[in-house]
Amino acid sequence: MPIFSQQNTNTITLGVLLVVCAFIGTLNAVALDGACTTNNDCICGDAYSSCQNLLCKCATGYTAIGGTCKADIGTTCSSTSDCDTTTVTGTVCDTTMTDSVCKIGSSSACTNNQNDCVSNSACASNTCTCTATTHSEETSTKLCKKALGQSCTATSDCENNISPVVCDTTLASPVCKIGVGGACGVVTDKCTTNSACDGGSSLCACSANYPALGTLCVGELTQSCVNDAGCISNAGCVSSACACSSGYVATGNTACKGDYGTACSVASPCDTATNTLAAGSSCAGNTDKCVSGASCDGGTSNCACNSGYTQDATPALCLGDAGTTCTASTDCDQVTVALVCDLTVSSPVCRKKLTDCGADTTNCVANNACSGGTCNCATGFSEDGTTFLCEGGVDSTCDNQYDCDANTGIVCDTSSSKCKKDVAASCSANQCITNAECASCSLCACLDSYTYASTTFTCVPFSENH
Repeated sequence: MPIFSQQNTNTITLGVLLVVCAFIGTLNAVALDGACTTNNDCICGDAYSSCQNLLCKCATGYTAIGGTCKADIGTTCSSTSDCDTTTVTGTVCDTTMTDSVCKIGSSSACTNNQNDCVSNSACASNTCTCTATTHSEETSTKLCKKALGQSCTATSDCENNISPVVCDTTLASPVCKIGVGGACGVVTDKCTTNSACDGGSSLCACSANYPALGTLCVGELTQSCVNDAGCISNAGCVSSACACSSGYVATGNTACKGDYGTACSVASPCDTATNTLAAGSSCAGNTDKCVSGASCDGGTSNCACNSGYTQDATPALCLGDAGTTCTASTDCDQVTVALVCDLTVSSPVCRKKLTDCGADTTNCVANNACSGGTCNCATGFSEDGTTFLCEGGVDSTCDNQYDCDANTGIVCDTSSSKCKKDVAASCSANQCITNAECASCSLCACLDSYTYASTTFTCVPFSENH
């Protein structure tokens, strides 16, 4: 069975193949109707073609249009450009379906395709027509989506003829509404909850004490609500009023910030007004609340970095010295010397970049070749300009994906424990992952009857991926 005749497989991989082919040209690629011996002779001429009776032809479910295979009605797609819009005018990619397929769009003729209209529509008087009571035509896509005031579960359910339209999840039973900043001059009663149509601007504007969060208006602390979606970040609806969630501290009525031990980020900061347990800060009464890599010093009652860690000036964190375990370079000391987290080893640790190693070969990134105080990557490896790790070229041994040079399309082939070219990567003979070959257009492609598993970077028998 041709690997690319299956309509529900390898959408991402096929897209990558198309992009790469366009970039490097169709060197040795076989065009439609050209002679072939395997499917891989055809895929760079057109990723949706296969070798049939020794000629490159469009796979089942596709039609040749202007030398390109386009998806028929009922065939999977990711955008309307994937579909055959010539044979049946008005065909679009129906992305409202769980698995998107080509269908006939709203307002288009369906005389000869009575059952092929987009979801939530029907062929009436030989024209695809949206279900009037619940759906309306989204003019930009010709899809039938939920009209204003209709129930929804996500904003993508709603038609966007007025922008922005949002699924108002602050309601007990969400419906499509006009979001904050949306034009409401024609439909003044359709603004999202806790907002109104401003008479001067004719735009939806949030009411007092209900600030905008995205395109919704959510309650500050103590304001009325029906669910958690109706409250500011890190707050929930408790007894019909907004209150900070467990682990968060109120800052007036306008914000909830993380208390000791609560996960934080730039978007969800800590409460530094009342709680400060950075390195060097007092930990009296909170001996277990020092930042990671620090402990409460019994003598000074201040948080102090543990052995193997160095205090960063701002924001006074304790970061790992060379040899300390890590998960990312942000875990490592950037003050004494800018260390990186060496993810190429089985148990990642902080290590020095090649330029900083000098005679310290013990703490230098793996796969190095150091001599006379000068360090470079070992033969077969090259330094990544972003991670500063030494990554392997084709046929270098590997234990994980970080061992291989992903920037040139190389992955760790788990079958051989060697770095190999991934599917869709440019290649020469014997460079591709197991069960793949370097196709005629110099791109790696899975062998016939194999399909690409993108999560494991492997070509597996077709039945295993379905």
